[in-house]
Amino acid sequence: MPVQKLADAFQLAQYVHLYTLGISRPFGASAFFTSWNKKEGGKLYLVEPSGLCYEYKAWAVGKHRQAAKAEIEKLKLEDFDMKDLVKEAARIIIAIRDENKTVPLDVVAAAEEWARAKLDEDDMDE
Repeated sequence: MPVQKLADAFQLAQYVHLYTLGISRPFGASAFFTSWNKKEGGKLYLVEPSGLCYEYKAWAVGKHRQAAKAEIEKLKLEDFDMKDLVKEAARIIIAIRDENKTVPLDVVAAAEEWARAKLDEDDMDE
């Protein structure tokens, strides 16, 4: 979004805020807006479901935001060009998804044992 169009992010924030306060809470998602120019570089804005709007250097929202923020903090963002930033974003997303899919084998074994015991109890009750 061009910098002169930045008011759009704040207009959306006001719209979301109005509906949050006065009518209902229909917006259940955050929205990111970005802009870039040669003079100021990149800008990142976040409109939250409450209607608040903030400017960030880098940010994460959602289920695994803490892990993503930890990965982002390790980077020196000013040293990357746009192409490298996109690659780093993809790397972080993949790392976080894989990290949270792994369940220790002993936990899986205990869950299976518990499930079998419950099935056996149900069979005995019938």
